Amino acid sequence: MKRVYQLDYLRGILAMFVVWHHGFLPYTTGKYSALIIESGVSPFLSRIITYFDIFFMSAFFFVSGLFFYKSLVRRKDFLRRNLLRFSVYFIVGVYLINSVGYFYSIAFHYKFEPSIANYFTFMVESKLNFPGFQMWFIWVLVLFQVVGVVLYKLNVFEKEITKRPFIFLSVFVLVAYLVYSVMDGIYGSGFITLFGPFSFQASRLLMYFTFFIAGVYIGKGDIYTSLISKEKLSKYWVVFLVVGCFFAEMVILFITLSLWEYLALIRFMFVLSNSLLTFGFVGLAMSIKQRNVVLEFMGKFAIYIFIVHYSVVAVMQYYMFNSNLPVIWKGLIVGLFGYDISFGLSLLYNYIKSRITGKSLNEI
Repeated sequence: MKRVYQLDYLRGILAMFVVWHHGFLPYTTGKYSALIIESGVSPFLSRIITYFDIFFMSAFFFVSGLFFYKSLVRRKDFLRRNLLRFSVYFIVGVYLINSVGYFYSIAFHYKFEPSIANYFTFMVESKLNFPGFQMWFIWVLVLFQVVGVVLYKLNVFEKEITKRPFIFLSVFVLVAYLVYSVMDGIYGSGFITLFGPFSFQASRLLMYFTFFIAGVYIGKGDIYTSLISKEKLSKYWVVFLVVGCFFAEMVILFITLSLWEYLALIRFMFVLSNSLLTFGFVGLAMSIKQRNVVLEFMGKFAIYIFIVHYSVVAVMQYYMFNSNLPVIWKGLIVGLFGYDISFGLSLLYNYIKSRITGKSLNEI
């Protein structure tokens, strides 16, 4: 299978956005979902994370869908391998790595010293009953893959439905809007915990699945001649980003003015902005012609960065709390350097892994 390095770039960029999002969070109007809570608010960072929240997880599922079909056809053990691999990621991420960030959050709120001795006491007393935090993406992705395998067995993906782009995209946006509207009307916008670390944002679950399935259909053939190739949709990436930002601003405006009588329109503009921004960033990545070593490693390490970053930024936010810096500088420092540290830890892990296995970093 020919590797589409532009999609690796996109995964790396999206992982960076995720780190920035969680790094900026305590310094924004969305601070109450953060592990560490600051008193000040940066309007600029608040607007940035609103944009991130609108589209980046949908984009992650869409890109995952692009890789799904060919990987499934190529590897007979695809599902078993992914179940094992992602189970390890999930367990290590929740119970080992995220426990550090959660511990610092508890230390912050209950005002005790985050020492090594207190950490082990915390681990024993908590009985490993930790929230999943960002790791919800891992188990939901596996769930989508399981459903995708079932659909593959039923020959659902044999139909060629992307040859008429306008109809395909119109149906895609319509379905995403309908399932989002129904789920948002039933469950609201919050997260639901099934048990233990297994939580998800119910209002967006089926919308995310719609993005995943759209990615599967588009990724069946050659990506370089597909619907998202630079000769087709991707050449309009600037238009997608500009119009997507416009509808994102409209959503923010309507919510700010509490125009809830237009809730159906708000939901539609949200889904439309989500779709446009996703295709805009896909197009931006697909338009990159030159190979870039940094972007390649950002994409290669995206999953590891995603797993480790939550605790990295939480620890940084804890120690930044008593700083007298303006909140915007705190957020930028945590977001930017939090990504660098997460990248460095991922690089170190893969370097050690390469030394043990005898493979180069490019082969890992």
